Amino acid sequence: MDFKKRPFNLFTLWIESFKLANKTFGALVLLIFLFILFIAAALTLIVIVTTKLVLPGAMTGPFLAGISTFALMMIGAYVVYFIFPCTLINMLAARANKVGTALPECFWKSLMPSFYLLLASIVIAIPTAGVNWLVQQAGSSSLSLVVTLGLIFGVYIPAAFTAPAIALRSENPVSAIKYSMDLVFRRYFRTAILLFSIWLMPFVGFFAILGALIVGIPLFFANSFDITNLSLGWYFVFLAAALLYAFFVYFAFTANTLLFLNLDYGLNRDSFEFSDAEKLAGKSSATALPITAGMPVERPKDDILNPNELVSMVTTVSSEAHDSNLNEHLNQVYSPDNEKVQQYMHQEEDRMPTILFDDDMAKEIEKNQQMWTSKKEKQTPPEDNGPENIKLSKR
Repeated sequence: MDFKKRPFNLFTLWIESFKLANKTFGALVLLIFLFILFIAAALTLIVIVTTKLVLPGAMTGPFLAGISTFALMMIGAYVVYFIFPCTLINMLAARANKVGTALPECFWKSLMPSFYLLLASIVIAIPTAGVNWLVQQAGSSSLSLVVTLGLIFGVYIPAAFTAPAIALRSENPVSAIKYSMDLVFRRYFRTAILLFSIWLMPFVGFFAILGALIVGIPLFFANSFDITNLSLGWYFVFLAAALLYAFFVYFAFTANTLLFLNLDYGLNRDSFEFSDAEKLAGKSSATALPITAGMPVERPKDDILNPNELVSMVTTVSSEAHDSNLNEHLNQVYSPDNEKVQQYMHQEEDRMPTILFDDDMAKEIEKNQQMWTSKKEKQTPPEDNGPENIKLSKR
């Protein structure tokens, strides 16, 4: 089912998210590889700049090392938490809308939205951190639980679509938070249940993989498993488990983006697209004949057909054309005798329309008839049964 068909329920959200995540997982691996190259290039640039920088005295070595480490951590955090999610959201939205968008294009489209996402995260984080600090100072566990639940249901759930709103709708930080709240509060309980199912998915995947390893290793691989001396095969097993957990995380991220697209489309369209059966029903009703098909056509009424109004309308149109020859022709053709037209309108029997000829056209027709008559006479051979055509034999 397409996300434009109807609102998602829990089952359709998981099915469509799994399809989209499975379809774009290869692009995710390529995107991660490109971002690793980007971070390596940024690290190389930082090393080159810091080694060329000259600082006085003994501060040079430790100071440069500290600056390099801090700059690399900040760049890595910004790339991982802001640029990478915006790029991934653009890629998922393009694939969900069946639009072929290249990964470099998604990356360049995410540079400014990533900065807005940073500002929006600061706007959300500072008040919530202040509230948590005040609650911890009070030292009440029950109050801390109430405040935590209030932050979850009043801040984090309504702001769950801030990143897609910034990346896909080009909203500023404040308007993106407001737009996310509008989407959530439109159907709060239904959306909250879907978001909880999305957020629980990585934890379910983690505990499922961990439980499988804890149960499976002692039962089936106790003789070959040695934590101090792992073989190459065990490294592949743990790598496969890590990739499986990464797929669960990516599945949750995909579901969050797809749910935003579904809610955003329904809010801005006020209704979803028709299903295939409804489209066929609409086409059949649109191509059906009208009710009056096959009924006899009535004679035009006086208030429907007014020759004076038609003549004035044609004259007005012709006057706007600013063509003297055209105006003269229309004045000759569309200047009927109104009394005769009114007489014809009130007659009950049907009349064939008469063709109006001017003098030049009548002369031309008469000339053509004479020409064809003379030509036919010349082509017809004379009869050979007259006395002048009798020839005697020579005998």
